[in-house]
Amino acid sequence: MANKITYLGLNVLAGLIASGNGLKITRVAVGTGILTKGYDPAAMTDLITFKQDGTITGKVHEDDTATITCQVVPEDGSVDFAITEVGVYVEDEDGSEILYSYADLSEHPQPVYKDDTGSGNSGTTINIKIFVSSISQVSASLSPAGLVTIGQLDLYMGTPAEYEEKTYVVGDYCTRNGRIYRCTSAISSGEEWNDAHWEEVTLLSEILALRNPEFDASGNASGITNFQKLIDSITSKMSFFSFFANLKTGLKYVLDVGKIVNNGTTTEAGKFVLDAIQANPNIAGTLAKQIQENASAISSLNASLPIIKTGRISDCKCEKGSVSEFQITFDEPFPERPTLILSINSSTSNIDYGHLCPITVNVNRNGATARMANPTQTDFYPNIEWIAVYLP
Repeated sequence: MANKITYLGLNVLAGLIASGNGLKITRVAVGTGILTKGYDPAAMTDLITFKQDGTITGKVHEDDTATITCQVVPEDGSVDFAITEVGVYVEDEDGSEILYSYADLSEHPQPVYKDDTGSGNSGTTINIKIFVSSISQVSASLSPAGLVTIGQLDLYMGTPAEYEEKTYVVGDYCTRNGRIYRCTSAISSGEEWNDAHWEEVTLLSEILALRNPEFDASGNASGITNFQKLIDSITSKMSFFSFFANLKTGLKYVLDVGKIVNNGTTTEAGKFVLDAIQANPNIAGTLAKQIQENASAISSLNASLPIIKTGRISDCKCEKGSVSEFQITFDEPFPERPTLILSINSSTSNIDYGHLCPITVNVNRNGATARMANPTQTDFYPNIEWIAVYLP
């Protein structure tokens, strides 16, 4: 989900870049408001109609973007609604909270469904991508409450019932004499209790097994004698960790000799691993068509991201009682005229530096002129720091 950084967010970003501090994400909120057609999302200072905060469950920071994973569950658990706007809030350098980015979903609302089953399996998960430029540290408070609910855990394991003489598949659970067991060998017809077909487990052991699965690299797994056997084991509630024990054996049967042609000129359809149909981007649903669509989507996303350039002019001589000029040249031209922000940087404790006034003139795609007005009777030598921003 692409967001547009707000003007408030740009100001915070410029300050953090200048100070070297990190960006602190405070919360993600969703709303049901509709943005007026033609209104610039960058001018937003808050959601139009706040609905509730989401639960931040993940954050990935790569290069100049950060992706936030957020779960949204109806707070009262009983009302469906549709998300039409999403806001990411951050802490500015004064400790206040501001709207950093805004996403308008009014044309493609994200539904959030209530829990009709009592399983706790309600709500939705959204991924929000924000632009953070050269910020080196992006932090967010992750909530452990968003990892898994009791209802979802019960739904996964099922409520273990007392063992009965009936059919079971690998991964089924049952209880016997107050203990929990997991089926390790398919039972196709009712039978008396057989220890060889069951393994005693605990809830904790099942969770830990998901975190630390054992991988069998021997290439030999009981019952896996062909590719179809591997598929059958996966589709019969095979546990996550049992999958690793079967994987290497099953992979031996994925490809059959004679089914791969590596000459790059194959045109016969329907026979080879990547045949003429799958490699044709003009046919809907083919691998080539999906690659083409993904490339187009990535290109569109890149085109919607802001372009930000920063720089510094060191030891600028600002002559007394005059306006001094300094030239700024961008390393690459912007697509159109950007917005240019100037600030003064100095380690001085001289209070007269407060009389200096930075001015921008002749801002264009290639650069600009920075002027510094000095009404005092003293020459000053500050650094001029600048940030140029282009919003598509």
